[in-house]
Amino acid sequence: MKKIAFALIVVLLFGIKTIKAQEQELSASEPISSGCLSHSRGAEIATSPTIKLTKEENILSVELPDQDDYHPFVEDGKEWTMASLGTVGPEYQHTFCYQQIKLGSAIEVDGITFKQIVKSSWQYDQDGPTNWKETTEYVGEADGKVYLYNQQTKNTIQVMDFTLKVGDTYRQTLTGDPNDGYWDFVVTAVKDTVIATSVDKTPRRCLYLSWSDSKETDDVWIEGIGSLYGGVQGAYGRMMPGAISMLRICKADEQTLYEAYHPFLKEGKTWNYQEYYHNLWDDEQWMKDVSYVINGTTEIDGKSYYKMYRISEEGSEYYCALREEDRKVWQYTSDDGDQLLYDFGMSIGDSYTPSDESIRYQLTAIKPMRFQYYQLLNVLHYDVSEQYDPTEPYEYIGPEQIVEGVGCRKGWNFMELYALVPYNGILHGENFLSCYEDGKCIFTTDDFNLYEMQTKEIEVINDNKAENKKGIYNLQGQRIRHLQKGLNIVNGRKVHVK
Repeated sequence: MKKIAFALIVVLLFGIKTIKAQEQELSASEPISSGCLSHSRGAEIATSPTIKLTKEENILSVELPDQDDYHPFVEDGKEWTMASLGTVGPEYQHTFCYQQIKLGSAIEVDGITFKQIVKSSWQYDQDGPTNWKETTEYVGEADGKVYLYNQQTKNTIQVMDFTLKVGDTYRQTLTGDPNDGYWDFVVTAVKDTVIATSVDKTPRRCLYLSWSDSKETDDVWIEGIGSLYGGVQGAYGRMMPGAISMLRICKADEQTLYEAYHPFLKEGKTWNYQEYYHNLWDDEQWMKDVSYVINGTTEIDGKSYYKMYRISEEGSEYYCALREEDRKVWQYTSDDGDQLLYDFGMSIGDSYTPSDESIRYQLTAIKPMRFQYYQLLNVLHYDVSEQYDPTEPYEYIGPEQIVEGVGCRKGWNFMELYALVPYNGILHGENFLSCYEDGKCIFTTDDFNLYEMQTKEIEVINDNKAENKKGIYNLQGQRIRHLQKGLNIVNGRKVHVK
């Protein structure tokens, strides 16, 4: 509770604090927006004149002028993959299931062509899809409106309407009769947008909707793709009680039209740490809370960046600039210029070296996982190797995981993951604690300990072997380049970091 309270105090103080420390690439006269860490869900943060980041879309989208072409929703070859997050207790909070939908045979109802919904469901830790089942539900569209037809009840209901304009109210019923229950949605924005995760980069009409008594964005409809929370079922699926559904992927003839992505950078986003210091010679030691906060934007060499500040009990200071483009995250400092931190768009088998050419990361798996109850984030699993001598092959170090929208075990800064720390009798560093977005915790360091995130079994070395090894190792026998919290083995000697 102390750390959470500190994070909240930091946010409140930071909104009114004048920030003095700036690097040379930032203009000293550039204004710091007051209170910028307080944003409602759905607020859009401009990173450049044409690029906007929206949490509800889970995508980086490029807004374009209005388009006239309509992209059909019901087409052969389309399929949707949904993730269903049940409302369960803490002991099952990391579980979820998948559901994939494709279209089957066609029927005609009231002059509208409907196609049968065919489904396959499987648990997050199983392979799928398998066991396809035909349902009694059919989906059809006419004049920019999408309908569901139930062959068993002979009932037709409207579930999406892409002809709506800003300010319009959309009423979703369960049966077509408002007496049986309904929800009212208000259209808060309509934009023609290129979905950055799509292959075709085709502009599509996007409608943002809020419940009539809410100021937050509660759903987004994308023309030709569907609802981000209801999928094929649109607002009808959004209002169904029970599990929370999220659209993960939409494809047409194996071509990706949409893929969920949680952006790394967002105004007010905060990474919390505990800084530690321990002098082993005189036993001086201390700890203090530290936060890294995204606050404001700037332009460097014609590119738009977010500004990151380091905040502690001593005050706040500018730390670096960060930008995100095509699922890549770049860090800019006056000393090193632009450096690649993360590439969340990699394919399995790809490899890259973000900062040190001697370290190689090869992607072995991508597995979505559920964190903090309703946060579903991709976890990228890597095999890490190091080349100690340019004339020798890479030597395997061990596995590593990176979480989309969060970072690595060292928090936001991937550069620190394998940074070499000299052993001089002084232990000094920062331990990552948590990541907050829109005032809500989306990830904690404990989430790295989930058994699902472990991809390999590692032989545990015994004390005798440890005595003969030079360098820094963890208790699993992995060679590491920095001291970690807990017990470490340094040149055969056990060193404990609190």
